[in-house]
Amino acid sequence: AEAAWGEALAGLDGGTLLATGPAPAGQEPGRLDVTVDGLDVRGAARRLGVTVNTLVQSAWLLLLARLTGRDDIVTGTTVSGRSTDLPGAADMVGLLINTVPLRAILRADEQAGEFARRLQLEQARLVEHHHLGLVDIRRLAGHGELFDTSMVFENYPLDVDALAAVARRAGLEAGAVAHRAVTHYALAMEASPAPSGGGLRLRLHHRPDVLT
Repeated sequence: AEAAWGEALAGLDGGTLLATGPAPAGQEPGRLDVTVDGLDVRGAARRLGVTVNTLVQSAWLLLLARLTGRDDIVTGTTVSGRSTDLPGAADMVGLLINTVPLRAILRADEQAGEFARRLQLEQARLVEHHHLGLVDIRRLAGHGELFDTSMVFENYPLDVDALAAVARRAGLEAGAVAHRAVTHYALAMEASPAPSGGGLRLRLHHRPDVLT
């Protein structure tokens, strides 16, 4: 795992950071919810030969390149952490989610679709090593903070009716289902398929002193 991550981060000259310092004391993060309808995201991914997750990752990295002016980009991405390289992973109960670096070097002569396909191939080599902790990965990279942005793609729908049915069988009553994420990153995105099925639902968290 260490060899794979060392190779993936070789030549990196520093982290990709939007913020220039710590957040002001007591500052509450900003939040923006956006639903993008009218996009055939699944169809676009299928035509390019990539997953929807890779398509979203590609767009996110291109956005960060625009914001930072860098062509060697690193962001954080949330993964399951259940790689087969981790002994006993299949028998472990509970969440093993981990945040790992997602790095891409942009090429001026590469079209967006080509970039997405290359990104998917590069990331496929790291799937078996997603269990390695961020502290260890940082040490291998030879830098301090590698990123202050993150993204996660949630490709599973939240079936409220199914949850309510399970609750009723247990003699309970399920009310409204909601979640609230707290992040220390300058910019973080949660992406999931839109209820309509064709577009995307995006939730952006940001530090107001960095982005408005």
